[in-house]
Amino acid sequence: MTSQVTQPCQSFNAPYKLPDENNLYELSEGAAYSFTKDYQLWVTSFAINLLFISTVLPYIGFAKPFPLTFLEGTAITALCSSATALTKRLVGFTKDIESERVVDRPLTNFFAFASYTAVALYVIPRVTRLPFEKMSELISKTIWPPFIFTFYSSLSQSSAIEDQHSKIQKIYDSYASHHSKIMKLNEPKQQRIYAGMYALNLQPPKEVIENKPAFLKGFKSHEMIFKRYDPETLEVTEWLKGKANSVLRAVSLPTMPPIEEINETMVKNRVGALSLHEIQWTVLSIACCENLELKDGDFYQLQEKAREIKEDDATGLVEKLKSAHSIIHLKILVKG
Repeated sequence: MTSQVTQPCQSFNAPYKLPDENNLYELSEGAAYSFTKDYQLWVTSFAINLLFISTVLPYIGFAKPFPLTFLEGTAITALCSSATALTKRLVGFTKDIESERVVDRPLTNFFAFASYTAVALYVIPRVTRLPFEKMSELISKTIWPPFIFTFYSSLSQSSAIEDQHSKIQKIYDSYASHHSKIMKLNEPKQQRIYAGMYALNLQPPKEVIENKPAFLKGFKSHEMIFKRYDPETLEVTEWLKGKANSVLRAVSLPTMPPIEEINETMVKNRVGALSLHEIQWTVLSIACCENLELKDGDFYQLQEKAREIKEDDATGLVEKLKSAHSIIHLKILVKG
């Protein structure tokens, strides 16, 4: 009898949660979702929003006072949070067939705002003493700027990232027991796990270094490090910059640098900020990438940064980078 009650409740609360042995490897947005957690995030967002509108903005002179009693604020927060959380539960997610991930629907916030508006206009005036006109004014104050959804998006994203980080850390702490299971996952799921380890600045597990799974050809951390803006795609920006520079020269002020100079400065800064573990993952990324598009100058920048690293390299990857004569030589050294 107990299971007949708890199972539907658990299914409603966390509809996209897989069995525990598989859920650990699922890092999609849906896997981090639960109705109770989402309701708490909406309550927090509405409470902050009401406080901001009724107290903070009038206090600093950006809006007229919007008086709300504690009971009114509580009723609005509870009812509107219920409506938006239920909307997210019913229409908030969809399954990506290609990657098998449960992801957010693009129009979820639109539907959530519609349900919030409906409750604010037609439910709250009927179950409380708040007049229709006051709720209409409240809605108009939340349309621009959209504080509620800004707060909610930030809190929701932080919650999902925290859940993903805890899973990745748990996998990493006992990686040897997980490696064979991870190798059976599809490539997008594998890449998300290893990209998470890279993001958390964790050393590549020895099983990955020794086996160098074929999927690593799609793990391209080096592309983000050496990413450059294409001048052709920034044609309008370059035209505007040229006009601005002509004005700056006329008044004897420093001009804005060309896109090529900006690109090289950004790459230099990214390489300079790399840690030991990020370089280790990047070496694997370069070595396992089939269609590698990397300039020799980029390789030498990375090599120079590696020579500045004084920490012990337990993987041997950074040492191989230091001793490599070229990109091809590095691939040979890593692949053995």
